[in-house]
Amino acid sequence: MKTYRIRKEDLKNKEVLAEGYKIFNAGWKAKDYCYVDESGNVIGTLHKVDGDIDLCNWGLHFSKNPFNCFNFYECVQWNCFAKVRAYEKVKDSSDGDKTVAQVLEIVEIYISI
Repeated sequence: MKTYRIRKEDLKNKEVLAEGYKIFNAGWKAKDYCYVDESGNVIGTLHKVDGDIDLCNWGLHFSKNPFNCFNFYECVQWNCFAKVRAYEKVKDSSDGDKTVAQVLEIVEIYISI
């Protein structure tokens, strides 16, 4: 299974299923995937995972409540913080702390190094 960038046209007018917030490691990375495009941009980039999404196992994770992000990442100065939108498939955790999506768009940056 892999994560990769897609173009806006690839969404074919799909609706936004959820909005939320995501913390990234330094350099806009999460695990071994980098969210920066070939031109060095982050805002407006779209990212997709193949296969079935599964909370805590596979997919693009984020939190609908920005404060819940800190349950999963430390509040340190080298992390990046952004608003995101989710498309295609979305699953929420039973406690509401996190959500996983098939496609994630970075729409606004709040903290970046």
